[in-house]
Amino acid sequence: MLKNSRGKLRKPGGKPLSLLLGDEDLDFLDFVQKCLEWDPEVRLTPDEALRHIWILKGLPPQVLVHHQRMHNIATPELPQSVREARDKFFKEANMQ
Repeated sequence: MLKNSRGKLRKPGGKPLSLLLGDEDLDFLDFVQKCLEWDPEVRLTPDEALRHIWILKGLPPQVLVHHQRMHNIATPELPQSVREARDKFFKEANMQ
């Protein structure tokens, strides 16, 4: 048990992270939880973090392609929604 700034006793991990961050974006919640994992054997490595869906889905398609090359992420490894958004962008870009 630890005291907070008001002197109230709190136990670490007493509130679910979703209560503090909200649960609108479950990928973001998953990313933060895995980054804050206490056990270093379980916590995301920097390379794993760069491959997390929350990071990938936030990248503009033209940056995603560069990100894939820089971090050796094969297209089949991309989550389907990220792959579809990237492919749609390039299809529309080629039509212009």
